[in-house]
Amino acid sequence: MLTLELPTSQSVKITTRTPLWTGDIDTHADKALQMPGVMGSLRWWWEVLVRSVHPQVGEPGATKPESDPDAVEAIFGKTGYRRRFRLILRENNLKAMTIQKSISLPNSRKPWVFRSDALKGDFSLDIQPLDRDFDPALIVELLAFIMKRGMLGARPQMGFGMISLAATLDGSRIMERLLSLRASGISGPDRGLPSLRNMFFADFEPIDAQGITELTTFRIKREIREAFRANDALRHYFCGFIQQNLRIGSKMMISRPYDTKGGAGPKKIRLYGWYPHQVVAAPAEFGVPSTVLDAQRAGAVLTLRKLLQSQHRNLQWNEMVPGDNPVKFYSNLMGWGEK
Repeated sequence: MLTLELPTSQSVKITTRTPLWTGDIDTHADKALQMPGVMGSLRWWWEVLVRSVHPQVGEPGATKPESDPDAVEAIFGKTGYRRRFRLILRENNLKAMTIQKSISLPNSRKPWVFRSDALKGDFSLDIQPLDRDFDPALIVELLAFIMKRGMLGARPQMGFGMISLAATLDGSRIMERLLSLRASGISGPDRGLPSLRNMFFADFEPIDAQGITELTTFRIKREIREAFRANDALRHYFCGFIQQNLRIGSKMMISRPYDTKGGAGPKKIRLYGWYPHQVVAAPAEFGVPSTVLDAQRAGAVLTLRKLLQSQHRNLQWNEMVPGDNPVKFYSNLMGWGEK
């Protein structure tokens, strides 16, 4: 019987820069790293990248179990098709990090409440291929993108999940995948889902007269909501909305303050988010049709950018220009330029 040898596993060491939240069944995040939370975050970011060049893939529930896997499912699996790699937690030096459990600002309607502390420290992941054609370096590159522009784990809108990792890579695996998918010629609207085509990425030095602490993140969150106070529908759609059974998640994720230059540089905050070019369906409670929210996109994103630019320091803003090449934009986000 012929036995096919699988590719060698690849290990990567990850260090937290802001608290990490993955959460267990009781929504406690200070006991252990929950691998499903890590895997779900990896899949979310892979969907973002793939959807940027191939809009018809990566939509939850879009394909039936009996259909061929799309470019996301081919790696992360679906019903009847297994994932092509396994994550194994190795060196685990994560410890509980004390966070403020209830955060309430003056004139706030409700406090932000956390049922537990979070995790900080470092850990190592072994990426084990389950298929002889799978290169584990693809996942390392995906983690590198998250390190550079995103956050890992759950509750990024509450500031959790900034990471760093020790890895040398050239980005060739993801670049090759994206170029191949783009060459397929399939295009279309973003259908209300995040992709590089409708996302924005920012890092800046926060200004907080009360001192830069974990509360700074929540003051900036309120600052952003107040910038859209005159337009309820836009504010609820862009910043999030909860009313009885209706829940609209925020489309902006904002980190807690993080150190630069090993603590010798100024603290910074990361913000990223998306505003679709085509709002699929606006809830009736918003009182406006989707076309109105579509028309307000450019103004909303510009308002956010101007707010950060005027109220804080050294804003670094990245947003894809309509009609630009998403693969080139990905390369620029990684700091590689033309490849």
